[in-house]
Amino acid sequence: MSFAAHTISFDENNFRLSPTHKGITNGMINLGFKLSQKQLTTLMQASSIGVMVQGSYEAGIFLGIEGMPFESGKAKFLGLLRNCW
Repeated sequence: MSFAAHTISFDENNFRLSPTHKGITNGMINLGFKLSQKQLTTLMQASSIGVMVQGSYEAGIFLGIEGMPFESGKAKFLGLLRNCW
């Protein structure tokens, strides 16, 4: 929870962000981010996504996921995203 470096990735595009929410629920770390229009556009075109939490941006290890395929869940996610706008 004290790691301060947060990165989201869409394909080869990495974005450093500060979380709007960070907490532990049922033993799982939960993060919330507010994305810019550019980031949302990049996300909607992505074939893989990732979230990395590190002690520093230069750290060799991270908590999270990197390069998770996004194609199979994209339709559901985009439907949810459209309802949020």
